[in-house]
Amino acid sequence: MILRKYLAGAFIEQIEQVENDRQIILHISTKDEIGDSLKIALITEIMGKHSNIILLEKTSQKIIESIKHIGFSQNQFGRFCLAQPISHHPASNATDPFKATDEEIFEALQTEQLQQKLQGIGRDSKNALTGLSVKEFNEKLLTVTPSIYPNDTFSSIKLADDL
Repeated sequence: MILRKYLAGAFIEQIEQVENDRQIILHISTKDEIGDSLKIALITEIMGKHSNIILLEKTSQKIIESIKHIGFSQNQFGRFCLAQPISHHPASNATDPFKATDEEIFEALQTEQLQQKLQGIGRDSKNALTGLSVKEFNEKLLTVTPSIYPNDTFSSIKLADDL
């Protein structure tokens, strides 16, 4: 009901992915009950059993609603308390693999710490990329697999040959 209240007749102004993470933010412009302009954000965190959707009022950075209500006892960041300002996750020291230098990739490959050193590398990706040279890593990362949809700008990265 709350999503319908805020999103009916709204316009998506921008879609943003936070770095190379599994977090997508829809920046939305809408009107409140009396017709004043309102800027909100719909934050989707796609993280398995920890996934959540958060509706945020942008000017005050206060949470309007979330799908999962997580209290202080379960979350050390206190991120999901309604009507409270959102607290962001601490910044990661991991590097975006699309912007990483060859030296950073080499270090991650040699120490077998792909998940710790590079953003957005999951277990399956780590298993497929471990043991590659920097050249092979870059070839896998930058080779675009075309979408099956004709007008789609999204493309996936093919990590295994049997897919």
